[in-house]
Amino acid sequence: MGALLIRDLEQVVSPAPGSAPLRGSALRGLRVVPDGYVLCENGRITSVGATSDLEPTTLPADLVELNGRGRAAL
Repeated sequence: MGALLIRDLEQVVSPAPGSAPLRGSALRGLRVVPDGYVLCENGRITSVGATSDLEPTTLPADLVELNGRGRAAL
């Protein structure tokens, strides 16, 4: 299985940074990233952030890219 990058998402919503696993009231904290990306490697999310923060030199060679313009990821 390779790597998948969904870039240029309108926004990405994920749990607020903290120690995992999150339970109870800790699940209420959300981080909303405008113009975001989600990077998956070997079937797991490995990175979430702002598209402008992507470093092309650190991306896997076997990367498949999807344009997420106008969409949101949760």
